[in-house]
Amino acid sequence: MDLDRAYRMHKKELQIMLENCEKIAHQVDSAMEDAKSATQRLDGAAETTSKSVEVAKQQALSEFKNQLEKSSLKAKEEIRKWKSDTARTLSESEENLQCHKARLDNAIAMASQITKIGSPFEIASAYPVLSDTLQQLSKLQPITLPSRISIVEFHANNAILEITSLGTLVAGSRGYTQELNIQDEMMGDAKGITVAPSGDIVVAEFKPNRPVKVFNNKGLYLLRLKSATDTDCPWDVIVSEQGLYYVSTCGQNVLVYDFDGSLFLRIKPKTPFNPFLSSQTPDLRGLSINGKGQILIGDVKHNFISIHHPSGEQISGFSISIPPYFIAVSANDKVIVSASSRAGFQILNSIGHRLRSFDTMESVILNWVTGICCTSNGNIYVGNRKGMRGIHQFTEDGNYVGCITENVTNPWGIALTPAEDQLVVAEETSIKIVHLK
Repeated sequence: MDLDRAYRMHKKELQIMLENCEKIAHQVDSAMEDAKSATQRLDGAAETTSKSVEVAKQQALSEFKNQLEKSSLKAKEEIRKWKSDTARTLSESEENLQCHKARLDNAIAMASQITKIGSPFEIASAYPVLSDTLQQLSKLQPITLPSRISIVEFHANNAILEITSLGTLVAGSRGYTQELNIQDEMMGDAKGITVAPSGDIVVAEFKPNRPVKVFNNKGLYLLRLKSATDTDCPWDVIVSEQGLYYVSTCGQNVLVYDFDGSLFLRIKPKTPFNPFLSSQTPDLRGLSINGKGQILIGDVKHNFISIHHPSGEQISGFSISIPPYFIAVSANDKVIVSASSRAGFQILNSIGHRLRSFDTMESVILNWVTGICCTSNGNIYVGNRKGMRGIHQFTEDGNYVGCITENVTNPWGIALTPAEDQLVVAEETSIKIVHLK
């Protein structure tokens, strides 16, 4: 009885082992198919990467030819090495798979024969052999290929050619653009943006009754500045050195919030009377802060910029020839105004006298200038939504330098980080970060 029971028990275990053998055989076949597929992807990826290098070479400006050739050689060497390493890995893996498959076939054949005609003694003897074989085959490791070459990027204006592993940012690449991963239910129609002295990013969404949102530089939500009325439609936002938030709402008031998000002040600028307007109610949009800490507020209905003490008291103001949708102030108090249209932008002195105009009607590069900001050394950055879309750089005197990135195709407000090494860009449904150094 004991022998018969042992016989039935071992026979049942062998049947289970046989089923496991068949499953492993299927896994081995799948692994071999994956290896063949990987070989095909390898050839395709190498060909695609080679083509990308050639396209990059064609786009390069002539003054960067030497650097491009060096980078091209580096790229080809990376491709050659990657292809060699991957081919070697696949070859070794295929040999191991063939060996495992042969052992598995022998185990299946032995188990099948013994379960059919084997005596109880033969079954009991074969059990430890098959068990050891199955344990070894179950340790079969998946094929691990070398890191893949995934991106070949070339920024012609900055002569940058980078080959990076999949998912790796191009650190230190001027003009490299990435999207800020924002913790929010939805980002919609972001127009105004600024970076607080603390480095926090503040975003105004151009929709009625939408709160202005404050994030840290990693995209983590910190604070909401709630609208004062259901009709408030945030357009632009700035933050003072004291941590106060100033928000324009496309109406007659600029709302001022404390550092904790509490609304405590409304600024209502006095604008000149215009007999040609049916309504004298201002449409306040552009905001900026000058070197004295004074607040500049742009009224696009009256083409007027008012200057205020941080407490809201109006100090002065001046009329201009274009609507001030976006405003920036340079370190020497030049006022740069964007019309957010084909009217382009203007550079004014501190009392509103025009020093230089850039009319996009005469330009094949810029067709719709939007957000604008400037560095401490006078560089001016402007967003452009039509024509050569992207972020463009000018000197303090208004001379065109070039496009720093075309990876931002729908820019609105733009702002510099405190270190001036990055630009943050409001692009309606997302926030982009552009590296400047």
